[in-house]
This record gives sequence, structure tokens and C-alpha cells, in this order.
Amino acid sequence: MTESKSISGSRIPRVRRTDQVVEVIKGWVVRHDLETGDRLPRESELIAMLGCSRGTIREALKILEYQGIVRIVPGAGGGAQVGAVSYEHANEFLRHYFYFQPITWESVYQIREQLEPLVAEKAVGILSEDEIQALEKTVELCEDGVAGRIPPSEHRAAELEFHSVLARACPDPMLGFFAGFINDLLRDFAEHRNVIEPQNSEFAAAALRYHRQLLQAYKDKDAKRVRDLMSAHIHDARCIVNARDGQVSGDFLLQRNHG
Repeated sequence: MTESKSISGSRIPRVRRTDQVVEVIKGWVVRHDLETGDRLPRESELIAMLGCSRGTIREALKILEYQGIVRIVPGAGGGAQVGAVSYEHANEFLRHYFYFQPITWESVYQIREQLEPLVAEKAVGILSEDEIQALEKTVELCEDGVAGRIPPSEHRAAELEFHSVLARACPDPMLGFFAGFINDLLRDFAEHRNVIEPQNSEFAAAALRYHRQLLQAYKDKDAKRVRDLMSAHIHDARCIVNARDGQVSGDFLLQRNHG
């Protein structure tokens, strides 16, 4: 853990608002390349450096804590430290934006058709043995689902987990995040509305076939085949979903059923 650094040249007039203090602290963290667990200056130091009241500093730190950028550790050796913004936290904030936007499944799948093949291709040759086994497990569960040996909800979850494994493994953080976010929307939608019944359906059989072929292509480290298979897979899924549902409802976006 690094020692606290001074925030030189960042004194803020008293008339500024708390959110401006927040931006100054965030900028300071970035400029000094601080990492999770690194300490920020103590409260008294921040007051002196920024020329703000104790209340303003505390309010700013609370905002940063809510955003996940700072964590407040209690006790004599505690204080404000750099936090780590989790995927779940960022996912929640992005949903807040989409509460007020008109979204259709056509638009969701248009984006998915662009992202998923890229994510899939980038995972070729870098999947660990544990990740390959995780993909194999989802395929096994989908085989059980098609045969009627597990409930439809477990089957659908396994179908989507195949894609989640790839999103988490993606070395490009932006691609991985957005692919994972969309996949989480689909998982919540399946639980919220159960629009797609995976058992005894053309959708389920096609998804299982693609996943088997993709798994083998990953084992063969065949990047072109992986990308081609994923493109065809998502296109087929888009056609089926668009035929069954249109607008994404606001109450659906409130669901938090990741699991």
C-alpha cells in the first residue's frame, strides 16, 4: 500500500460544490496511478489541501464511496482508500440510464450480433482449463434440458452462462463488460417473462448444436470457425427473439436476478 500523496495545485474555493470536490479527488487518484487499497490523504489533510469544510469533504467521500471509487475503512489505521468498482456496481448504474430509454430487443440483438463474435474470437487460445470445463458443464446441462431432465429455468441459465464465461474471459475489458451486460439483461428477461421455453424447442436444439461446435472449435483453437459459428448462432437467436417480443419493459430493467 502506498503512502498518501499531497494534492498540490488543487485548492478549491469555498464557493464550489461538493461534486467539484469529488471530481478533483477522482482526478488526483487517476493522475497518481493509484490502485485498489492505496490510501487517500486523511480528512484533515483534505480539508487543508482543498480549502473545504469538514462537511463538504465527508459528503464528497460518501459520494465516491457510493460510486465504488473509494472505500472507507473504520478504525485507527483506516480512512479513505481507493476502492474497486465492481462489474455489478457498474451494471447497476448502466441500468439506471436505460430506465428512461426506449429499448427494443431488435436493438439489443443488433448490438449482440456485433459484440459476441468479437468476444468469442478474442477468447480463442487464452481460455484456461477451468474455463473450458465451465463451458463443457453448460453444454452438459443444456443436454439435460433438451432431454427434460432439468427445469427450463436451469436450462436457459446454462445457455446464457456459456456466453458469460466467454465475456468474463475476454481480454478486452470494454468488449467483455458490454457483452456481459447484455447477457445479464437476457438472463433477467428469461426469469422475468420466461419468453423462451428452452425445452423441446427449435431454439434449444439450435443453441445446443452451436455450443457443442463452439466448444470443439475452442479446443482446436480455430479462431475463424469460432467467429463464424458465433455470428450464425446470434443471428439465429435474434430472429427467434424478435418474432416473439418487441419492447423491453421498464419493470423488467428493475430486475436484479443474476445468479
